[in-house]
Amino acid sequence: MAVRDEREGVITSELVGRAAELERVLAAVGGAPSAGLLCALVTGEPGIGKSRLLDAVAGGLRERGWTVLSAAADDLLRRIPYAALRTGVEALPGHEGVLDALTPAAAVSPTSFGSACDAVTRLLTELSAAGPVAVCVDDVDQLDDDSVALLTVVLRRVAAAPVGLVATVRSAVLAEHPGVQGFRERLAGFAELTTCELGPLSSADLGPIIAAELGGPVDASMAADVHRRADGNPFFATEITRSLRELDVVAVVEGRARLAVAPADIRLTRRDALLRRVAPLQGDTRAVAQAVSVLRQARLDHFPLLASVTELPERSVGAAFDELVRTRLLVGDERGDYRFSHALVADALYEGIGPAERRRLHGTVAARLLADRERGMPVGVHRLAWHVEESARFGDEAAVAVLAEAAMLARTSAPDRAAALCATALTLLGPAAPQRPGLLSTRCRALVRASRPVPAIEAGRAALQLLPPGRERSQTVTAVLAALFATERFVEAMALADAEVAGGAAEPTVHAVRAMLSVFTGRSAEALALVEATEALPMSSPAEAVVVFGRLAMTTSVLNRHDRTVHYADRALRAATTPDLELQAAAMGAVTGSLAGLVRDATRRLGRAEELARAGGAGFRGRAARLAARARLAGRAVGRGAGRDRASRQRAGRPRRDRAARRRAGDRARHAHVARRARRGGAAGRAGAAALAEHAGPLRARAQRLPDGRRRSRRCAGRDRDGDRGARHRPVRVRSAGPARRAAAGRRRP
Repeated sequence: MAVRDEREGVITSELVGRAAELERVLAAVGGAPSAGLLCALVTGEPGIGKSRLLDAVAGGLRERGWTVLSAAADDLLRRIPYAALRTGVEALPGHEGVLDALTPAAAVSPTSFGSACDAVTRLLTELSAAGPVAVCVDDVDQLDDDSVALLTVVLRRVAAAPVGLVATVRSAVLAEHPGVQGFRERLAGFAELTTCELGPLSSADLGPIIAAELGGPVDASMAADVHRRADGNPFFATEITRSLRELDVVAVVEGRARLAVAPADIRLTRRDALLRRVAPLQGDTRAVAQAVSVLRQARLDHFPLLASVTELPERSVGAAFDELVRTRLLVGDERGDYRFSHALVADALYEGIGPAERRRLHGTVAARLLADRERGMPVGVHRLAWHVEESARFGDEAAVAVLAEAAMLARTSAPDRAAALCATALTLLGPAAPQRPGLLSTRCRALVRASRPVPAIEAGRAALQLLPPGRERSQTVTAVLAALFATERFVEAMALADAEVAGGAAEPTVHAVRAMLSVFTGRSAEALALVEATEALPMSSPAEAVVVFGRLAMTTSVLNRHDRTVHYADRALRAATTPDLELQAAAMGAVTGSLAGLVRDATRRLGRAEELARAGGAGFRGRAARLAARARLAGRAVGRGAGRDRASRQRAGRPRRDRAARRRAGDRARHAHVARRARRGGAAGRAGAAALAEHAGPLRARAQRLPDGRRRSRRCAGRDRDGDRGARHRPVRVRSAGPARRAAAGRRRP
């Protein structure tokens, strides 16, 4: 536990009673420069010293030459996507591009979550190139869901880099919070994870903490009594010591502080001590403290807002604020932000406000922020949305507009938060409200992005009952179809697609999905006709054309019509009018071609994607690298089966052209090179493997259940139109042969 000095709110770097835990955590992550990503999770009850230990770990790593990225979350920041991560990046100068990617207001692209992941990946990659990097996250359970997902993706990508993660979490949350449990399990899947449980401090360890509060040495009997009352918790030991001093039951005898009365005469528990720190606040000081507990943080330039909320003159607000700082209830940091000395203090103050008064305070803050916004002052939409959530009443259309705006900004970058905002807005509306269809549609699409298909289907179907024909309805239909496909409800999805097409207002994207669904619902005979009909439809934008032709390429690949697969992949490339769209089309075609066995065609498209990545800006370079790795590994899977199928053809006496044999030998060499690089590891290779597993696994499993019984995911044939006229790919098996079969195939090679 850190020891406070007598300056207001300042905490010294001295750590008491945690030397063994500090060394353990430093040792757990200290080997990252040679071993790659290492993780440590610090757990314990509230007030046990997790945050102080994390500060000491960060300081120790800085002394060793590490770069430290720190992020501290709380209940307010949890409601603002990426807010805690932004705060950490802001402390590292020269990374404005990363801050832009972590700003929800900039989330105007469907790939904004991917862009945020790419930006943070680039940041850690650049920092780790100069030396080891530590990512320190305090209260990881208070991070928003999208930040947790981003950290999972980014850490997997940089698993081979000299990066260490140190995070804190409450023990009770670790046992009960499914999001934290999932984060822990995913980390353990690709990195070495050490858990350090902080237990109670001994009476001897609490002695220096008590002495720092009383300003002198402490008698052993008093230290033992405080230890008993605090259960060895350093935060509560500090609060109990302050209460004892304020009750005037501490005397100094022979230079040591001791209790002036019998311990049995003192009724003081941990809860009593905390309430004593809050309850004595009177008048203006208590009003300002409650207002800050609603705001969760304050700055000196927030006095007009605090004056408006408390209905006090600014001079009175300043005096009360100074009193809170003097008593160390509020502490400041180097950025000028003032927070409560511990989250337990903030929670006690906030929970001490009655529900009606709490609603009034949030409503006053929301009204003031809305007024500032109308005057052109900068106001964070997500911070405003939190106060609106806590104060809005049924039928408040202004509140619904704020929540809808925040949801739209967060839909692509923080889909979980967007879905929650839509749910709150819907509770404020009647069943016939005109805003209801749009909110249901936004919630459906956000849930699909958050990989929560079941509630997405429910919200999407409710939206479709209210939405008229148009762009928003088509987007909602596409989202519902994606959710139904993810849950393998193919028949239900096909019925919805048929109904939309029959209505005459379906857009080409719906037709493209319908063609794919026809394969999975036993209608393979008409699938090709549906593909050709979709191709003839007019496209509303280049982006729509890229998506539609990419889906048609995948559909024809499943149908074993690889001549059409190449044709539609080329159409997608020709439709692209921007580098970003061209990159998407090239990478999509490379993945589809690799999985279909069109190795040379996929290699050509992959090369084009890499050219675009090199020539383009940093905005999509990381995305290109991931898609390239996926395509390479997909091609590697095809290449493993080439030897076995060549041996089978030789046994059957099939003639082979010398040119085709040379081409296959070159393909095998390329795939062997990719395999060697994958075995050596690396962030790109691991990320590609993970992406390939997510992309190829479900598709193969579904294809194996096709009604016609053909295992299309295991055998495919087609024509390679990469300029080598007359060359034709033979059927290949994706699954690899056993060692004996591979050895036999090798002996039969010419």
